[in-house]
Amino acid sequence: MKIKTILTPVTCALLISFSVHAANADNYKNVINRTGAPQYMKDYDYDDHQRFNPFFDLGAWHGHLLPDGPNTMGGFPGVALLTEEYINFMASNFDRLTVWQDGKKVDFTLEAYSIPGALVQKLTAKDVQVEMTLRFATPRTSLLETKITSNKPLDLVWDGELLEKLEAKEGKPLSDKTIAGEYPDYQRKISATRDGLKVTFGKVRATWDLLTSGESEYQVHKSLPVQTEINGNRFTSKAHINGSTTLYTTYSHLLTAQEVSKEQMQIRDILARPAFYLTASQQRWEEYLKKGLTNPDATPEQTRVAVKAIETLNGNWRSPGGAVKFNTVTPSVTGRWFSGNQTWPWDTWKQAFAMAHFNPDIAKENIRAVFSWQIQPGDRVRPQDVGFVPDLIAWNLSPERGGDGGNWNERNTKPSLAAWSVMEV
Repeated sequence: MKIKTILTPVTCALLISFSVHAANADNYKNVINRTGAPQYMKDYDYDDHQRFNPFFDLGAWHGHLLPDGPNTMGGFPGVALLTEEYINFMASNFDRLTVWQDGKKVDFTLEAYSIPGALVQKLTAKDVQVEMTLRFATPRTSLLETKITSNKPLDLVWDGELLEKLEAKEGKPLSDKTIAGEYPDYQRKISATRDGLKVTFGKVRATWDLLTSGESEYQVHKSLPVQTEINGNRFTSKAHINGSTTLYTTYSHLLTAQEVSKEQMQIRDILARPAFYLTASQQRWEEYLKKGLTNPDATPEQTRVAVKAIETLNGNWRSPGGAVKFNTVTPSVTGRWFSGNQTWPWDTWKQAFAMAHFNPDIAKENIRAVFSWQIQPGDRVRPQDVGFVPDLIAWNLSPERGGDGGNWNERNTKPSLAAWSVMEV
């Protein structure tokens, strides 16, 4: 257990900045900087948190970035994996698209931006245009729509490579260690599948860095046939199209064998009805903004702060996993000690108070998550503390409760504001 030294972000800003400005997400581009291309699994900032800010939504356990320049265009870099209780990057770029015409690589200009609920790329050349929109479809799967406009046949190539380097701070390496050297049991492996590929991960129980079940997978599924070649930790997939085409790709981070099995039917439905899922995401975010931006006196600057708060709190939302059986909200998905589904009551009350105004169902779930571990009569670990709310719950139980988690903490709970937050929701 690491001592917590920061408070939940931006809650107060949200409450003072609600406005009646337009609820159209397109009006709020790049409120949060989503660009970046990680070069290390732990690509830290000066404060030892991940220095890039991936897009997470719908309680998902993986996140995506926008390209930071020509070398990363066509992909959504740095797939961020939430490995139970920690955020770790998997790749600098994974599933990056390049387009070829008459044997020559098409030279695009890039426009990339985020809006609340989506990442967007527009690639433009004389005879070819590509528009890519990425949204989250389920709590485990994101969905990419790729619209290609061309009057001529094209060859499509996707490539990616798993990271090798372990750690850096502000872009400067902290050591010459590799991921494989530090975690020999991680055993990352890329395999081709019927409609895409998957990355499998070995079992690692590094208490303060990396936690995997030995059953987790990162899956990529495409709506058109591809031919995939794998060379160690690299892959290349290819397809041919005869002209304008719209295709769809799903990305799923699945942490257990049960999740792997359960999500397959969902993935098939997403690829069968992609427009339904994209529209549902768009409408959901319009509703967040409509509910949250209600202050007629807010300035445009204050409104952007409110939108940033909504995006941040929704990005910190985690769907049920491990010992936490409810949706919850963490203090910071990019914070080294606050990621995964680590949940504190002190933060929960303030998060729920704010989210009650735009995402009330998750506000309630966050409170339920905390109270689900309230000490009951006859508790085998601390029967003397009936009614006590643990300070920190997470994916993994403590050794005293039969798990192997180091973050789970039942001591030093914070003064409760539970009634205050419940009154608001």
